[in-house]
Amino acid sequence: MKILVDHHRLGNIPALEFYNPEAVEKLPVVIILHGFSGRKENSFMHGYQLAQRGYYAVAIDLHRHGESSEGEFVPSRVAPYLVEVINCSAVYIDVLGEIYAQHPIADGERIGLLGISLGGAVIYHYLPQASRQIKAVVSLIAGALPFWPFTMRKVMQLYPDFGLSEALVTRMEREVPAIPFLEGLADLPLLMQYGQDDPIVPIEEVRRLYQKVKGNYAHPERIELVEYPNTGHETPPAMIDRAWLWLDQYLKGN
Repeated sequence: MKILVDHHRLGNIPALEFYNPEAVEKLPVVIILHGFSGRKENSFMHGYQLAQRGYYAVAIDLHRHGESSEGEFVPSRVAPYLVEVINCSAVYIDVLGEIYAQHPIADGERIGLLGISLGGAVIYHYLPQASRQIKAVVSLIAGALPFWPFTMRKVMQLYPDFGLSEALVTRMEREVPAIPFLEGLADLPLLMQYGQDDPIVPIEEVRRLYQKVKGNYAHPERIELVEYPNTGHETPPAMIDRAWLWLDQYLKGN
């Protein structure tokens, strides 16, 4: 199978696109969002694998990351703007949806989202107002706004170079409760995957969040939490394999 990789801007969003140019039918789209301090190039392997599976994959730079950053990425300069990063990056998803709605190869009516860590947090923030084009979602080791201050304090301990401060976390504690989060989400296929020993994202809080959201689903099989024992803030191969199966089920009906 021939796979093309295009590097350009979609609107004003730096992106890598992976696809088979010889596809005879339109390809379902998967948008890949990387984690904090990452960039779209970190998702190259995932994008290529998705293209091989018959998808039109697009990896983007989050706001203030990669080519969307002002000069060299410095974690301590970006960390104070994490809420802005989440808000602006969530807007990117709808911009891409509009672009792919008119695309000759990508099927803009079948879009999946794959978010890792901060990328997953962006997706969580986006989902309550998700476009009807979004048909499947996979969130891997993602932080979530309800326990964002806890996560930030853990990051302060583990990654002092990120430049977080107690003053910043205190400000987040004031801001986060006022930000809508997964309100009204129901029956959109959502796969959540986490390590049980994640030092940054508390698995107990993830379980509570999952049960709360699952209560809104008329079809509870459309939301699933998968936990991995002896796994920290990482994405082992089994997690990726399960993500592909979830996308296949809800984007291709396999």
